Amino acid sequence: MAQTTTISADTRAIADLLNAASYGEEVTIDAMSNAIGRDIRPVRYIALAALRVAERETGAVFATVRCVGYRRLTSDEFHQIGSTARARIRKVSKRSNRAMSAAMEGTNDMAPAARMAVLREQSTLGLLAHLSQDRHAPKLAPDADRPQPLAITMRGALEAMGVKVTP
Repeated sequence: MAQTTTISADTRAIADLLNAASYGEEVTIDAMSNAIGRDIRPVRYIALAALRVAERETGAVFATVRCVGYRRLTSDEFHQIGSTARARIRKVSKRSNRAMSAAMEGTNDMAPAARMAVLREQSTLGLLAHLSQDRHAPKLAPDADRPQPLAITMRGALEAMGVKVTP
């Protein structure tokens, strides 16, 4: 059974404004505020919901322009979504590892099972931070028309790290 959702009038108004934006065009905070008849800043969740609606309905994707609003990405900029996500993964992984290290240093009575769980998480986050570096992004063939399978991507990442991989 298909799930139906209702969209508020404010979300619909901003989604229509976003859908009408051409590639490279900015949708300002003032324009969004005018569309709903009040300041958008205290109710930013409405703009975030409208961004999801616009993406779902028309495939429009936007980048945040600080203190201005949103700018619709052009096809040459779509890759920035992935590189921004990888940068965020690196940042969060490193921050989480530092927090877990500080917590472990500050305690004397940590159970061995809990210590192993923390070490496991630190190892996993370290691997994610390492793999999300730009130099480990997979090299695609010039005629590629879809993402590579995971095994091929991992092989390329291992080779970029200097590991000799045999098929």
